[in-house]
Amino acid sequence: LRARFPSVQLFQVIVLLMLFRLGDSILGAMWLPYVLSLGFDKLTISWASQLLSLFPTLLGISVAGLALQRCSLSAVLLFAIVLSIGGNALLPLISVWTNSLCLSLVTGIDGFGNGFAASALLGLIAHLVQRGFTATQHAVFASLPFLAGQIFAAPTGWLVDRIGFEVFLLSTTLFVFPPLALCWQLRRLLASLKNAEAGL
Repeated sequence: LRARFPSVQLFQVIVLLMLFRLGDSILGAMWLPYVLSLGFDKLTISWASQLLSLFPTLLGISVAGLALQRCSLSAVLLFAIVLSIGGNALLPLISVWTNSLCLSLVTGIDGFGNGFAASALLGLIAHLVQRGFTATQHAVFASLPFLAGQIFAAPTGWLVDRIGFEVFLLSTTLFVFPPLALCWQLRRLLASLKNAEAGL
């Protein structure tokens, strides 16, 4: 990989992969405790957040796949970052309208964003790997977002006890800015990756 990127850009790409889904990973650790604290039973949570969000998630994956074909890689990634973290900002609405309809709508929107972001992330990884080392590099790159999430999600319970669920949920939206800045800075590199792939 160092033959394809300068060391600084390679480091930036690795950091981008680690931060790409960080807000969602941190929120995911406290999602179930949050909705349980609002009085929802586990059956309703499972029905709304798993079954009803399945179609929006698949739709997000499909839309991202089409966008990767028609738009620049950096534009898709930028939109994916904003969309995935935007669902986090809507979650406090469930505490305002505590009913299964609001839970289903919010989780559906969040599912669409997660599906879009996951597909966009796989698109980025597909452009990064080299054909001679596809399996190894794909495994390493795909593990980076989950590794960062596991590291930074550890103190979330302690944090929620001190600032409350609503403030915690809204604070996760701040994690959108570092990957946005990196993605914007790397837009020319991302464009060159897609152009190189198209030329094969």
